[in-house]
Amino acid sequence: MLEIANLTKTRIDKKLFEKIYKVVLKGEKAKGDISLVFVDSRKMKSLNLSWRKKNSCTDVLSFAGISDKILGEIFICSDYIKKISENYKEELARTFIHGILHLLGKDHKTKKQTEEIIKLENKYIKKLF
Repeated sequence: MLEIANLTKTRIDKKLFEKIYKVVLKGEKAKGDISLVFVDSRKMKSLNLSWRKKNSCTDVLSFAGISDKILGEIFICSDYIKKISENYKEELARTFIHGILHLLGKDHKTKKQTEEIIKLENKYIKKLF
């Protein structure tokens, strides 16, 4: 199940995010609940400082769940994405995909990992758009 909370004034297409959730989990042969929270840049900066000790805003933060049934929680800053992207809707989708992949254990600490996560993001973007 995907639970979505929008704590911003920006309109969010919940059906798109439900579709992304289903497509990515099916493609990765995974199951589990995700909580998706849209926050403004002030809240994201606060979360980033609290959890990563970085005093700046970011596009997405993912927090792994405590069981196989609960994959985790993803925070997305729609303000930040508006500033950095040319195609807002696609970048929001890519950001959510990225967050899901992190919850599923994917990372980008090495060049090989980065290439793999980008490849997966592109694969799912092509399926969605």
